[in-house]
Amino acid sequence: MKVVHKTPTITKTKSYYYLLPFLGKPRSFFGPDDADYQVQLCNVYLADELLPGEQGIFLLMRYDDKLYKDLDKAFKEIDCFRKSYEPDKYHTMYVYDIPASHKQSYDYYLAGQYSKFFKEHKEQNFEFHKSPRTTVNNNLHLNFSYRLKYVFDRDELGYIYYDKVYGLKVPRDQEVEGIVSLDKNTYKKEYRLRDALELSKQE
Repeated sequence: MKVVHKTPTITKTKSYYYLLPFLGKPRSFFGPDDADYQVQLCNVYLADELLPGEQGIFLLMRYDDKLYKDLDKAFKEIDCFRKSYEPDKYHTMYVYDIPASHKQSYDYYLAGQYSKFFKEHKEQNFEFHKSPRTTVNNNLHLNFSYRLKYVFDRDELGYIYYDKVYGLKVPRDQEVEGIVSLDKNTYKKEYRLRDALELSKQE
């Protein structure tokens, strides 16, 4: 038997796309992208279910011998850094306070009122996701950056896109994209890796 680190594929949260730019760093700052998400930065959350009452921006980073030390130092030097901890032996969670300059846009995010984001925060988010990269995962960000414009502007093309996604007509008097799910944006205990998940037979 050989111990093999297998990171489960977890769908990127809405917070990964909307809140990560709030930290004021370019996407390249958070480590390399990869097509199957086996990257240092795994996901972004609003909360951790084992830390009731705590909210903020939670960044889950996978441990990596080559990059961890530098990234760990850089992540802790971000202005709004609150604390870090290890949810399991393969990951570190970095917790950040919401920057004061972004608090109102953060509240709009929680309320699903994306079109009310401050103009500079819309531009910051768009620039973050359309920044040039060379990997397959870049398509994910580019697709989102195009969709983001429709969401922020409440553009008809955005409504048409979500009509197809939801299979029903989105009322034009509401936001293009649905409200954020607190449940889907909370880090769960089942996401933590256990030794039993890491064992595989090698012939």
